Amino acid sequence: GIQRKIIDLVYHLEADQNYYDIIPHIVVRRTEAFSFESDLPAGFRQLHIENVFPSKERKIRYIIFLIYLILEYNPKILVPFLHHATAYCVLMKYLFFWKKIKVVVSQDNVLSFENQLPYSIRTHSNIIISWCYRLVDTIIVQTEYAKQDLVKNYKTDPNKVVVIQNWIKDTRLYRQSKKYDLIYCGRFAPQKRLIKLLEIVKQIKLTLPKIKLCLIGEGPEEKKLRHYIKKHSLKDNIIIKPPTKKIITELSRAKLFTLTSDFEGHPLVLLEAMTQQVVPITLSYQGAEEYLEHGKNSYIEQTAMAMGKRIILLLQDHKKRQAVGQQARRTVLKYHNQSLIDKTLRVLLD
Repeated sequence: GIQRKIIDLVYHLEADQNYYDIIPHIVVRRTEAFSFESDLPAGFRQLHIENVFPSKERKIRYIIFLIYLILEYNPKILVPFLHHATAYCVLMKYLFFWKKIKVVVSQDNVLSFENQLPYSIRTHSNIIISWCYRLVDTIIVQTEYAKQDLVKNYKTDPNKVVVIQNWIKDTRLYRQSKKYDLIYCGRFAPQKRLIKLLEIVKQIKLTLPKIKLCLIGEGPEEKKLRHYIKKHSLKDNIIIKPPTKKIITELSRAKLFTLTSDFEGHPLVLLEAMTQQVVPITLSYQGAEEYLEHGKNSYIEQTAMAMGKRIILLLQDHKKRQAVGQQARRTVLKYHNQSLIDKTLRVLLD
């Protein structure tokens, strides 16, 4: 999701004459870390740390690389997309204080959830995060809940935090035959609680023996998922596919989009599903009600049992599914359009 947002921002900067004097650069730690590189404009400069400074000392290398970037490109704005990188950007801001570099953090998840085990491989001190976030210029979050999380748990100045939800640039509607009853697209990570989704499918199978779920993604939970599928004889019901750039095509082949996460920011793939009139059905998580309306453009259920029952009802009611799917698409077109790209750029560049 973050990578696609970066692509959208880059193209918007290139296409809009109001930003003719802005030259964006993307910095990644290693070449394979940015999987959408081929989607960037021809000749666009992407900077890879490992290509410039190959070294085993990752933290030192990262600091040296950022110093090199500051001296070579003289940036006016640094935009870290993860809290891990924020401390380094703050260091650059004050190390080169005379350059008056602006640091804008894009915090695309609920930080107090994200920064804990098992959701993060390595957690960071709340004191250090609070210190860093006090020193940045602006923080962009996707929900009011995420904003209050920063204010309450990290003592962040609320005036520094701006809520901007995600957007969809390509809103074309793709008409595809429906191959899947359910689809999930994203990381196979503990946060997503995908075993719970498999448990729901296992129960639904008692009523709908031919239920089909497609899981698209990769991650540390994949082995556990495959083991569960084999153990409970779900091979005919669940298919696992690797990540794909043709995600819109895959989404349009599904009837329902499913989420069973412990927490989310504002999933871009959720908006992509809604654009294709694929009805979202999710277990409740903090902030979901800020962009989903239960029974109108989606379904937010409190328990796995309720989610399973809702899925069965929707799969058996084509007209209801169609009506909610159409409203889901209207929601995206009205509230999650390119105006949010301009809003993001205004926050970055003002």
